[in-house]
Amino acid sequence: MHPRHGLGRSVIAFGMTVGVLAIGCAIPPQGIERSVPWRVLDTGLTLAPPGEAPAVRLSSLDAYQRCIGGQASCGDGSPTAIELALATDPGTNLIDPAGTLVWAIEWLDVTCPPSSGGPVVGVQPPPEPPGHCDEIAIVDANSGTYLFTQTGPHDPGRP
Repeated sequence: MHPRHGLGRSVIAFGMTVGVLAIGCAIPPQGIERSVPWRVLDTGLTLAPPGEAPAVRLSSLDAYQRCIGGQASCGDGSPTAIELALATDPGTNLIDPAGTLVWAIEWLDVTCPPSSGGPVVGVQPPPEPPGHCDEIAIVDANSGTYLFTQTGPHDPGRP
């Protein structure tokens, strides 16, 4: 290849970048818009379609990089889905009561993380097998601020 074209270097650099991304972390799914509302089981969180929302400043990949960069509390491995949604949650003051446009980074039907609690007193019963949970990291789609991670029982009827 002729050096003036520079394509040889671009292909090599691209290959190296993909290799580093694949080794350093899982490649996330492409972000999509939520199409129907979902009230997350046992929580006040509802993720609804974003409607006629203005363009967002943060891409789904940028939101996911908040997780792998340690700026957010996120599940292990590649998420199941990343959705642009209008989030409402009357139980928190982190989301505007009228709703906040967010990237919901979702790990669905995963082994529940261990819970933290006080010390065990007396004889400990045999451990129960771990349950299955849905873990959802919520990142503001415009500011890029990590808001919270919601973990709850797996919702097999998730729309």
